[in-house]
Amino acid sequence: MSYEVKLSIYEGPLDLLLHLIKRLEIDIYDIPMKELTSQYVEHIETMSILQLDELGEYLVLAATLIEIKSKMLLPVHEELEEVVEEEEDPRESLVERLLRYEQYKKAALQLEASYEEERKHYAKFPTVVEAVEEEETFNVFDLVKAFQKMLKKQVKQEPKKARVGRSSVTVEEAVTQVLSALDRHDGACRFDELFETYDRSQLVMTFFAILHLMRDGQVRATQQHNFDEVYIEKR
Repeated sequence: MSYEVKLSIYEGPLDLLLHLIKRLEIDIYDIPMKELTSQYVEHIETMSILQLDELGEYLVLAATLIEIKSKMLLPVHEELEEVVEEEEDPRESLVERLLRYEQYKKAALQLEASYEEERKHYAKFPTVVEAVEEEETFNVFDLVKAFQKMLKKQVKQEPKKARVGRSSVTVEEAVTQVLSALDRHDGACRFDELFETYDRSQLVMTFFAILHLMRDGQVRATQQHNFDEVYIEKR
């Protein structure tokens, strides 16, 4: 079972890494590899359950992070300390790669903004202009984290004897269920309150339904502060 999801905020492994660095408030020049690698691996494990995207590139970067972490954990003999201090920090190439990627991304956004500005100077037929809301800082990586947290909670609460069967719920049906649940909660509720089953396939389809509704602008996800509860509300 798979469901392809394409969102502009969901681009690749370096985006995930920059997202984690921002969320964890990490100094990019002094990355704590143990914590970052752990968070990154947890994310791609959840993404593999969701089958959101091709994981090949994510796994390659995961291997790179694990390699850097292992190098930093190697014991250093006292006689070699001075030599090691002069050697290149194993994180250096990763930091350079992230900074370069961030520069390219900012440049691309600036070019896109310039292009949109230029378009305003050309004559065109009258069209209906729709209101566009300011872009939210919350993105799909936050939603993956919320799904990961919800799965852990489900495992603890799941009854020891549970019937396991193949779910026949489609994304369209899951969308209807999500909207109905939001209506029952006066249009807004916690992310985990939308998952009312222990069936793994139905949990995944509910997640896809939420992404589908976010993409279509019918709902939005909000979070007051980092690591707070995620709320889904109808627009």
